[in-house]
Amino acid sequence: MPPTIRSRCRVVRFSALNSGMSREVLAKIWPDADAAHIEILAQLCGGAPGRAISLAESGAADCYQVACSLLAASSLDVGAMAALTAKWGKGAAAGRATREGAVFCLDRLLRLAALTASGGKNLMPCDFESRAIDALCERHSAASLAAFHDDFLKDSARAEGLYLDFSQFLLRLMTKLYEKTLP
Repeated sequence: MPPTIRSRCRVVRFSALNSGMSREVLAKIWPDADAAHIEILAQLCGGAPGRAISLAESGAADCYQVACSLLAASSLDVGAMAALTAKWGKGAAAGRATREGAVFCLDRLLRLAALTASGGKNLMPCDFESRAIDALCERHSAASLAAFHDDFLKDSARAEGLYLDFSQFLLRLMTKLYEKTLP
């Protein structure tokens, strides 16, 4: 950007909206949407309605709910997990928003699970996240979950930068999350 234009730019910082305001904004954007769907998006977005719009339009929020149910299940369904990650990890520019949504959602899940395992309070996950978080806390220690979170953030950026098959990256991660780690 030329310096003359840059000198006229201003950075305006907004604080995050509370969940009630987020619900109100999303309800105005989608007046015909189901109230439960609006509630889930308001919780997931963390006060950023633009993030909620991106998660909804890319389908990442729906995939996230399926991912949480698969991770909370009593038995590993590799076929369903592979189908989910194929949809969630679409390649090329057309799948970028979905991949970004996958990273955002799994980052959130792993962060909440690590905090819950270490005794965190007042985290307010969605109902469908709670079951997955409980299952992850049973399978892994707080330190393991924190390491998964850290590795996921580094590896997802690397996979995206190297144009690797993101669906396979996600499948490996979700399979690893499903398996119990030894103490």
